[in-house]
Amino acid sequence: MAEACGFSVDELCSGFLSTTGQSVSEWIASYRMSRAQSQLSRTGETIARIAAECGFPDENEFVATFTRAEGVPPATWRLRNRH
Repeated sequence: MAEACGFSVDELCSGFLSTTGQSVSEWIASYRMSRAQSQLSRTGETIARIAAECGFPDENEFVATFTRAEGVPPATWRLRNRH
């Protein structure tokens, strides 16, 4: 990503942190979670499909990550947050 932007890795990481208040990896994780929540609340896609579309390596990793972040598994979160 740094190369594509014309920066060194250190420049990109430093600038990203000062601009967003998050590291690149924190921002990506937050973006993936936000995207997953949106899909869970608005679509009937399977958990496995949402995991894949949001960049998680597999459904189990997604469920574990989501549960740690939200306190409930994605299926439970979906039931509480359907639009």
